[in-house]
Amino acid sequence: QGQGLFGCREDLRSGDPYRMEDRDSPEFKEKQVTEIRNLFIKDCQISGGVNTGAVMGGLWNFFQEDFGTINIENCHVTGTISAGGSSGGIVGSASSVKNSSFQGAIVSNGSVGGIAGEVYYVDRCYVRGQVKGNNQAGGIGGTAVCVRNSYCIGTVEGYCGVGGITGWGSCITGCYTRADVSGYSRTGGLIGD
Repeated sequence: QGQGLFGCREDLRSGDPYRMEDRDSPEFKEKQVTEIRNLFIKDCQISGGVNTGAVMGGLWNFFQEDFGTINIENCHVTGTISAGGSSGGIVGSASSVKNSSFQGAIVSNGSVGGIAGEVYYVDRCYVRGQVKGNNQAGGIGGTAVCVRNSYCIGTVEGYCGVGGITGWGSCITGCYTRADVSGYSRTGGLIGD
C-alpha cells in the first residue's frame, strides 16, 4: 500500500496523530500542505495496493480535511501501474492535480483514474492509454469532484461508475474524451455517476 516515488501521508503533526489540540495553530496549517512540482517519471513499472500512483500514493484519509492538502503540478509519467483501490497514473488520492499527464496503462481492482484515483480538483491534465478498474473508473479520475480543461484518449473499462473523464464527479468544464468506455452499470462517455 502507499506506493509511488513518494508514499502516503496521514498527518504531518508530531506525536500522536489523534491529538487535535494544535489544529488551529499557524505551524499546523503550514505543515499540512504538501506540494510536488516539476517531475518527469519515464517508463515506470509500479505494483501496489491501496493508494498507489507513480508520483505519490497520496492521502490515507482522503475525505477528512484534518489530514492536510496535497497539490501536484507539472508532473508527467509514462509506464504501467497495477494496483488496488484509490490508484492513479499520477497519484492515488490528492487535493489537486494541475498541468500533468499520464501515458501508459493502469489496472486496479478498485477506484482508478488515469491521473488520480480520488481527487477534488483537476485542471489542464491529459491521459493517453488504458485505464481499467472496478467501481469508479475514469479516464482522468476515478472519483474527481471537479475536472477542467482536460482530456483522455484510449480505453476506460470498469464495472460500475465508469466514465471517459470521471467515474464519479459533479463538475466538468472544457473537457473532452476520445476513449472507448465500457462498463456494466452507470457508464457514460464523460461521467459514469
